Amino acid sequence: MGATTEHVRLAKAMDSSATYTEKQTEEKEKSKAIPRSLNTHRANLARGIKGYHEVSYEGGTDLQSRLLDCPKYKDHSCFIPLQKFTKFHLPQGYRDNDIVNFVQAQGELTVRVVSTITSNARPDGYAFHDFKGQGRPRYGTGFIQYLYRDDTRSHKPCPCPECKASGNPRKKWYKIKVRTATHVVFNKEESLGTHVELYFDGSQ
Repeated sequence: MGATTEHVRLAKAMDSSATYTEKQTEEKEKSKAIPRSLNTHRANLARGIKGYHEVSYEGGTDLQSRLLDCPKYKDHSCFIPLQKFTKFHLPQGYRDNDIVNFVQAQGELTVRVVSTITSNARPDGYAFHDFKGQGRPRYGTGFIQYLYRDDTRSHKPCPCPECKASGNPRKKWYKIKVRTATHVVFNKEESLGTHVELYFDGSQ
């Protein structure tokens, strides 16, 4: 894979909420010409505005009691539980059931990402570099990008650790690909200590 293709792929994986100043954009372009490790290059692409990274260390288990303490408290009135979202929450002219169904479908594809590893490969100055080598849980979000059933494709046995250890791996299995931001899961090392939770915003 060429460098240009890698840049495009990594750029698409960035947190879409990140914004860049003109100076940061120039610095990012300059960084392409400087040989660096892949992890450092990923960090440069995904950094955005340094220090502005959404993540939780409590996992939302005590969310209600934390609302008043949060510096974003004034915006909490805009929070709408997915189960209660209706077309009347949309602006006039957009109150369409198709839009509501789309938002709810996207919400059901959203997952909570829980990572218990912070890699030593995170560059100094990058998000959460102070926790390198620690096992402190870190919570973020991601989304299910695709799902496919493998028994109709490769006809290979399930590669999960449980099946490998059983000696009798399942022949019918599914693969789910989840995308998240680089500051949540930085590299393959961190991914091995990560799991995802679905429907985490409900009462059950």
